[in-house]
Amino acid sequence: MLPNCACSRFDVAQVAFASLAGKEADDLIKELKDTLERIRPDYPVLQSAPLPEPPGAPARLFYNGIIRTMRDDLPLVEALVIRGTDILGVGTLQAMRDLAPGAREIDLAGRTLMPGFVDPHMHVVASALLAPGLGLGPVAGEAYTFDSVKAKLRQAIQSAPSVNDWIVATGFDSSRLSDGWQNITVDVLDDLFGTKDPDQQNPVYIASGSGHTTYASRRVLKMAGVPEYDPPQPDGGKIATFFEDEKDTGRTSGIFIEYPAQKYVLAALSANHQGFPEDAKTLGLNLAEILYTAVASGNTMVNEAALGIALGSAALEKAAIETVSIFTARPRFASAQYVNQYQLGQTGAHKVQWDQPNLSDPMFLQQAIKLFADGSNQGVTGLQREPYTPWARIQTERDYLGVDVKGNQNLPVSALSTLVGIANGLGWQVITHANGDAAIDNILAAYQASNEQHPDNGALRNRVEHCSILHDEQIDLMVRLGVVPSFLIQHVAEWGYVLKKLLGDRAKLLDRCASVEKAGLRFSLHSDYTVSPLEPLRRVQTAVTRIMDLDPDHGVLSADERISVVSALKAQTIDAAWQCHADQYVGTLQAGKLADLVILDSDPCTCEPTHIGDIKVSETWVNGAQVFCAAPHGEVSAA
Repeated sequence: MLPNCACSRFDVAQVAFASLAGKEADDLIKELKDTLERIRPDYPVLQSAPLPEPPGAPARLFYNGIIRTMRDDLPLVEALVIRGTDILGVGTLQAMRDLAPGAREIDLAGRTLMPGFVDPHMHVVASALLAPGLGLGPVAGEAYTFDSVKAKLRQAIQSAPSVNDWIVATGFDSSRLSDGWQNITVDVLDDLFGTKDPDQQNPVYIASGSGHTTYASRRVLKMAGVPEYDPPQPDGGKIATFFEDEKDTGRTSGIFIEYPAQKYVLAALSANHQGFPEDAKTLGLNLAEILYTAVASGNTMVNEAALGIALGSAALEKAAIETVSIFTARPRFASAQYVNQYQLGQTGAHKVQWDQPNLSDPMFLQQAIKLFADGSNQGVTGLQREPYTPWARIQTERDYLGVDVKGNQNLPVSALSTLVGIANGLGWQVITHANGDAAIDNILAAYQASNEQHPDNGALRNRVEHCSILHDEQIDLMVRLGVVPSFLIQHVAEWGYVLKKLLGDRAKLLDRCASVEKAGLRFSLHSDYTVSPLEPLRRVQTAVTRIMDLDPDHGVLSADERISVVSALKAQTIDAAWQCHADQYVGTLQAGKLADLVILDSDPCTCEPTHIGDIKVSETWVNGAQVFCAAPHGEVSAA
């Protein structure tokens, strides 16, 4: 099981595989390829890559099921024909038989065929690097309490071979603890160790589930040079201190918010890392698992939303993915290149030299640049116009954020505007993480400034990622700017209940799918894997029902923001492909597009909405090749 994580947390992955980071792409390809070739017989996932079709192979004709094209002009057809990597045609069964005489016919037996799903925002390499960490996130079927978290940490401490061994954990989520909000402070870790002496403690590094917060033991603080009192406060981040009676004691609590603060403990981990294995085998197997999980869930395309953040090089990560793909079934990729926005903000973005975007390879598009405007709402670091609720303040002021909490501004508007303007000027789409309404204000201001420099920006399809707390006037501005949202819709299911406590009535503005659709914006739904699973049908269910899973009463959050099943499917097929500049290749079933297909065991459009997430993926096809099959179905020659 891979841990729960998110965008900004992935900086830790840069130190997890220090032996691989910094390698030239050719060296990494050789090391990975040789390793995976050697171990391939022992791992079925490394034997899942489809074999190439022989020259002259007959076309395939799919019929006798529900075939949804995701096209407005022809939503349903009787049959579809593919040849090689391409869709040859769609239409009536007789017309398709006439189009491809001698085609091998595949009887859908009542199943539903549609374009493969597109996940427009997830993370592959960093997730693979972080997989070995101790999981401290919620586990299905188990009570998630602070005592259960501490029990796992206590066991890890007792099991450590020596006091010098690192304990690296992932996924901790204060907001979802059933026994009330608690943070893992130095005081909590002192109690688990039974001592305040840093030299008698293991170095402990814990990444939150959102990725925007890190927790560390006194041993790590000592290694990082962070003083017990009056820690440094870098721009764009915060090293938290304890508060008493609404007064800052200045005593470090061991909690680090956003990368400018997290880099202190990351440097200690980098210099002394023992938390992760450092071999190509682990990287390759974890990558293979993620790629196969993606196609088994019906995803035929994913957008790596921070390419280069894990290994320090976009080229290195691309090489790793493509090398593993020799052995493993995979989706096609789009990508958003990570840039060190904090360093550029200090040294001057005008000094950066970015390559041009490249849309020529439909198996790996390089179309976007990734930026971050704030943190996470459930972590109380999403940047808000107004303070979080008094309840949120009570939870966070004693050891975390202090008073008058509005969240974290990762970069000022001026720095965002500079980076966006340069990227857009070179033809790059920009996709920016923004959860709070003030963060959305900031990035929209940056996009507006860029549009004034580059009037043709609308064609770039700049995006707001997550776009969580969204006001009407912001929607109107997005329409005028040609900016589109991509929603992490599982925020509604997994965190909607707690966000009502943290934000009050503002939680009603979460993931406003229906409102942006009414405004004419082409929106998408994404996983932000591993924040939520690679399960597109689960996201359809949430967008259609907006049921809060953690609400004891399973209430609905903002019923007027529910959308139709067809709209939710489009948000993960043609509209997601459009947002990734891949719509010329995939997203609908029509002649000339690539044959990326998913076959489901039942039709989402006729299923009970609360059971859409239970629909099983029967088959997945990428580039005309079957890359996943739950159970074989008959394929026969035409009569």
